[in-house]
Amino acid sequence: GSGVTIPATGITALESGTTFPAGMMLQVVESAYTLVANRTSTSLGAFNEYSVTCTISNCLSTSKIFISVNVCANGTTDTISMYALYDVTNSQYVSNMGGDGHFGCSIDANGRGRSLTFQTLYTPPAYSSNSLTIELYAKGSSSGVRINQRGQGDAYGRGTTNIILQEISG
Repeated sequence: GSGVTIPATGITALESGTTFPAGMMLQVVESAYTLVANRTSTSLGAFNEYSVTCTISNCLSTSKIFISVNVCANGTTDTISMYALYDVTNSQYVSNMGGDGHFGCSIDANGRGRSLTFQTLYTPPAYSSNSLTIELYAKGSSSGVRINQRGQGDAYGRGTTNIILQEISG
């Protein structure tokens, strides 16, 4: 056609029935966590101190969500730390999960930190009021795990854990 003219103030609303090409990124949100959090269990679940979540809103019902996670993984003892992405909105784990989680690493007895990344394209079964919340779950093979602080409570070596959600048109 003749193209699209966008006013200087930007787009504030779309006409009913507007469609986007499949695979087009529609929006992106990020949640970053710098506080230390622990999961003192050998079963997958939420962190003890606070929920490590990210919520994306105003999604189209046909959209997919590209999830990107970076974890500053630590531990208090020698353990294998495992992490999983939980869809709070639909009360289920995000697809493509192995038997113990989506990703993980080995933490040595000194609790040295590791930077872990994981990405997946997720098609949620439903949105709640056009929103979706993803939570990071964790567990340790022999003890608890920690994020954002080196083992033994060292002040040096602290990092950031973040979750990025991108809405992709379906």
